[in-house]
Amino acid sequence: MMNDEIKERVQIVAMRRRDWLGEMKRSLSNCAGSADTMSGVWVFDKKGVARLITNPTKESFEQKDPIYPGTSTAPGARPRVLVYLPTNQVISSYAELEQCLAELGWTRYNNISQPDLLQFHKSDASAHLISLPRNFANLRPMHMYDIVVKNRSFFEVRDPQ
Repeated sequence: MMNDEIKERVQIVAMRRRDWLGEMKRSLSNCAGSADTMSGVWVFDKKGVARLITNPTKESFEQKDPIYPGTSTAPGARPRVLVYLPTNQVISSYAELEQCLAELGWTRYNNISQPDLLQFHKSDASAHLISLPRNFANLRPMHMYDIVVKNRSFFEVRDPQ
């Protein structure tokens, strides 16, 4: 009985897929008459969302430097900054961050097996570890929130002003 239900569901999915493919073919053939309707290059982001670049150039495919160093600049993403609350200082480099973390008892952990990361640990007895990309320009809100969670009343992530 169970095999019959599975076979029926597989047939339904296959039928829907054929219908969808047929619609796509009709759609594309309707667009074939106008050359500029679908011209360009389709680019997929990490989440699988496609966007059409109508007049692609070399620059449109290159990685741009972030507008705000140490923040995310993905389309639709809001840039963020890490703020050290005792002095209300916006952290703009690893030197500044390391100084603030040192005041809170964090020390740099030299991990030879992962040279692309900067790591800080609270003490040898603690399991807390902060891992950050070696290049400050690649610092993302995810990394900032990791710092905030491990130092709750000392850091905050904010929108830049």
